[in-house]
Amino acid sequence: MKGIFAALLIAAALPTAAYSADLSYKYLDLAYSSAATTAEGDTLQDGTGYRADGNYGLGDSFFLEGAYQTDQFRYSMASFRASHSAFIAQYRRVGVGYHLPLTEQLDLVTHLDFGRVRTTENDIGYTTVHGNNGYVVGVGLRWEAVAGLELDAGLDHDDMAFGNALSTCCSGGAVRQSGSENVLSAAARYRFISWLGVGLEHQSSSYDGWREWLISLRANF
Repeated sequence: MKGIFAALLIAAALPTAAYSADLSYKYLDLAYSSAATTAEGDTLQDGTGYRADGNYGLGDSFFLEGAYQTDQFRYSMASFRASHSAFIAQYRRVGVGYHLPLTEQLDLVTHLDFGRVRTTENDIGYTTVHGNNGYVVGVGLRWEAVAGLELDAGLDHDDMAFGNALSTCCSGGAVRQSGSENVLSAAARYRFISWLGVGLEHQSSSYDGWREWLISLRANF
C-alpha cells in the first residue's frame, strides 16, 4: 500500500497518449461495503452495509464533501449473543477539500472534515450506544491512467476511532468513546459512459483491525 503513491507519481511522469484529463469534483457515489473488524475479539462475523458520499466543486480548486456509512455485524455462533444481537457501526462527515494538478493526468487532493461516529450494540433487553465527534484530515492522489480509468490512493487520520468506552452504561444510555486511527485506501474506477462509472475500493485502518471492500456506482455531474 505504501508504494502506491510512488508508483502513481512515476507512472504519471512517463510518456502517455495526449488527451485531456477529466477528474470530476462534482459527483455522487453509492457503494456496497463488506467489512471485518476485531473490535469485539473473534466474536463478530464480517459485516455488510452501504456508503453514500459526494463532492461539489467550488471554482477551480476547492470542493465541499460529505459522506454517510453504516455497517452491521452479527455475532458468531461461538458467542452466546449470536441469535439475538447485532453490532452496528455508523459514520458521517462533512468538510472541505482542495485539489492541485501535478500533471495533466494527476491531482494532489487534501481535505479537512468534521465527523461523527456511533456504534450500537443491541443485546438482550437493552441497547448500548457509543459515540464520538472529531476531525478527519487526509491527503491523496487521483490519476487518470487512461481515458475513463482512474486510480486513487489516500491516507486519512482521525480522532474518532471506535476506541474503548470512557464509562459503561446500558438500558439505552450513551457512552463516550475515544481513539485515533490512520486509514489507507486504494481504488480503481472505470467510467463506461461520460457521466457514469463503477469502482472498487479497499480501506485498511490502524485501529481494531478494520478492513473493508467497497463496490460503488458513481454519477458525475
